[in-house]
Amino acid sequence: MTFVSGSTSPPDYLSESELISLMEKHGIGTDASISVHINNICERNYVQVNSGRRLVPTVLGTTLIRGYQCIDPDLCLPDIRSFIEQQITLIAKGQADHVRVVQHVLQQFTQKYSYFVKQLYKEITCPLDGFELLLFSMAGPDGKCFPLCPYCYNSPPFEGIDKVFGALKFSSAGKLGKGAGMPCFLCPHPTCRHSLIAQGVCACPECSGTLVLDPVSAPKWRLYCNVCNCIVSLPQGAHRISTTGKRCPDCDSTIIEVDFNKKTTPLSDGTTLYEGCILCDELLHSLVEMKHGKSFFRRGRGRGRGRGRGRGGRRGRGRGKHEDPKMSFRDF
Repeated sequence: MTFVSGSTSPPDYLSESELISLMEKHGIGTDASISVHINNICERNYVQVNSGRRLVPTVLGTTLIRGYQCIDPDLCLPDIRSFIEQQITLIAKGQADHVRVVQHVLQQFTQKYSYFVKQLYKEITCPLDGFELLLFSMAGPDGKCFPLCPYCYNSPPFEGIDKVFGALKFSSAGKLGKGAGMPCFLCPHPTCRHSLIAQGVCACPECSGTLVLDPVSAPKWRLYCNVCNCIVSLPQGAHRISTTGKRCPDCDSTIIEVDFNKKTTPLSDGTTLYEGCILCDELLHSLVEMKHGKSFFRRGRGRGRGRGRGRGGRRGRGRGKHEDPKMSFRDF
C-alpha cells in the first residue's frame, strides 16, 4: 500500500461555449435564444466575462440565486424552463394542445405566487399608531433585548409613565430629552402582545419594576427587569416559553407555559407542556436562576405593574404645532 499526498481543487468556471453546450443538453432555450439569455445575465451584472470567455458570478448574481434557493429551489433550477421548452416542441409537432400547456404553466406559477405571498414576512406593528416595531439589543451576553415602537419612544402616548417607572427624563422646558422614551416593556396597553401587560410576569426582587419575559431569547429563555439590570434565567433549551392570561392565586404573578424539550424534560411522565408560577411552583422555581442582584424570593402579592395598568387618560404626544413627530426621529 502506498500513500500519496495531494489536494483537490474546485472545478473552474464555465466558459461561454461550455454553458451553451449544457443549455442545449438540458433543453434550456433554443439556438436563437441561448445567446440572448447569456447576454441578458451579463448586462444585468449577474455574471462577468473574464479571460478565456469564462463566466464568473458576481456578488449580485450569487445573492440572487441564494435568495431564490431560500424561497423555492425550483426557481433557480433548469427543470421548469426545460419542461416548458419540451412542451413547446411538442406543440410545434402537433403532439400537445397549446391551450392545456398554457393553462398548466399558468396554474403552476399561480400556485407558487400564492404560496410566496402567504409566506411573506408579516411586520409586527404597534396597535396605537401602526408603526413597525424595532428590536433593540444591548451588547454582551447578558444585554437586554426588547422591542420598541419608534413613535411611542419619541412621543410616549400615556401621561405619567415617567412618574410611575422613573424611566423618562424631561428637560427644564418640559420636553423629552435625548435618549428618553417608552419601550414596549413600559407600555401598559392591554392589546399589544409585547406590552408590559402581556409580557410582565412578576415583581422584580431588586426594585419596584417588573420582570418581563424576553420573547426572542430562545433557547436561553430569560426574564429581565424593565427598570434595573436584574435578569432571571428560565429553563434552558425549552422549545417555547410564553405568558398566559392566568394569575397565581398565592402571589398574583402571571402563570407561564413551558414547552420542554422531549429529550430533557424534567417531568416524570415524559410530557413536555407545563404551566406554573415561577415563584410558587416548586419545579419551575428550582429551574430559575438569578444572574444579577440578590437571591430570588417571593415578594408577596402584586407584580409591580398594577400602577401602570390604566390607559392613562389623554395621549401625551404634544410637540410643536408645525412639527410632525411621525416624520422625525430627532430624539430616537
